[in-house]
Amino acid sequence: NTFYGAAGVGGDLIFCESASGPLYFRNNQIFVADAPGKDVIGLNIESSNGVGVSGNTIYGGSGSRAIGIQNRSTSSNPRIFNNVIYAGTPGGSDKGAGISVAVNDADIDNNTIVVPSATDACGILITDGVRPTVRNNIIYVIGADAQACIWEEQSAGGPHLYNNDLYRAGGVTLYTVGTSSPTNYETEASLYGYLSDDSGNGVADPVLANLGGTDADPTTMADNDWHLTASSPPAVQTGGLDLSSTGFTTDKDGKTRTGAGGIGWSMGAYEW
Repeated sequence: NTFYGAAGVGGDLIFCESASGPLYFRNNQIFVADAPGKDVIGLNIESSNGVGVSGNTIYGGSGSRAIGIQNRSTSSNPRIFNNVIYAGTPGGSDKGAGISVAVNDADIDNNTIVVPSATDACGILITDGVRPTVRNNIIYVIGADAQACIWEEQSAGGPHLYNNDLYRAGGVTLYTVGTSSPTNYETEASLYGYLSDDSGNGVADPVLANLGGTDADPTTMADNDWHLTASSPPAVQTGGLDLSSTGFTTDKDGKTRTGAGGIGWSMGAYEW
């Protein structure tokens, strides 16, 4: 399925508040509208039942607050994996993010998130003092105007952060904690000093195949190619955790995640 938001119209493109059974959002294309001065969200989930979001391509749009996926589900262990997301571009006093999560036991695994060079934009926004599990993701920040790869609104010791690639093309903050007077962690050493549960993370350029596609514009999405390449660092090609025990064994393309040379899974939505 393909979903398009109407230009200038705020709100949620897809909203699910409740359901009689588990919800699975798979293999959709979701293009959030550009709506200056209004809040826009591509997929907003507040269901109390099981939730799985995988294989989607999402453009986060722009607005006062602009979010690709917002997960406020009260279900046990909601899962977001194998998605490619261009994070929302905020244009007001609020934030933009690829994924916003307010669920303590959420799993955010093997997504590729590109963050625009825009004030208060980030890859993953963590709210409500929760501590989700974040593994094997690539967060690629395009320029220096963005806020951070990951933003934690209320300090809770950070997420369970394993084997992610947090790349900043413009010297952006790695990690931000707080809102009105935030603390910014600029270096790996300072970030790991703050986090209470982390390992295997890096900050290398993942060397994606073609970030902006033939038109050199990453926001158009259709012609982008965010697969890894032969030039991608080995730590990204094979530095991910094997998450087959969690219930998925393929990438966004359906390719089996065996790890190049049987070493380890690739980070991001695509297996090398």
